[in-house]
Amino acid sequence: MNFYEQLKMAQAIGAKKYVAAIQVLEHTLKKNTKDYFAMSMIAQCHEWNNDMDCALDYAQQLLDNEPDNFSMLLLAARHWQRRGNEDRTYLYACKALVNPPAPMPEAPKWLFWLFKPLALLPKFRHFEEDAKSDFEKLDHESIKNLIWAEQYKSWYEDKYKNKMVEIVH
Repeated sequence: MNFYEQLKMAQAIGAKKYVAAIQVLEHTLKKNTKDYFAMSMIAQCHEWNNDMDCALDYAQQLLDNEPDNFSMLLLAARHWQRRGNEDRTYLYACKALVNPPAPMPEAPKWLFWLFKPLALLPKFRHFEEDAKSDFEKLDHESIKNLIWAEQYKSWYEDKYKNKMVEIVH
């Protein structure tokens, strides 16, 4: 994915124009069918656009090539939870917990130095703070997803452990 395509995709996602972002990403995927970043972003855009069936299709394509992809495992878990399939939700949540995301690296300081000259313009005054905030949000989202998967796993195991105890007695 070249810089121009990344910029168009980011603008579309920022404006919540997920169909436009998907179009950019699908064009990228036609050029390189192994662009797993594009594939994951298409899945994510479909989820944000509330089209969970398409989201799961792309997530599954990615999982066929990268079976340990944390974000796609969680996307699949959320899909099956919405569908009421507790067993599949549990399966994907457990796989995600075995493959947690790597901690977000700290943003390179030189990147923020590039923003300093832009701060002279009123339009870009808060650009550096916004970028730092975005990095923190991504890390927070990963932690939140891990907690959700852990809670679902515990809930499922407690529910079915109690049923097994009832059956035995």
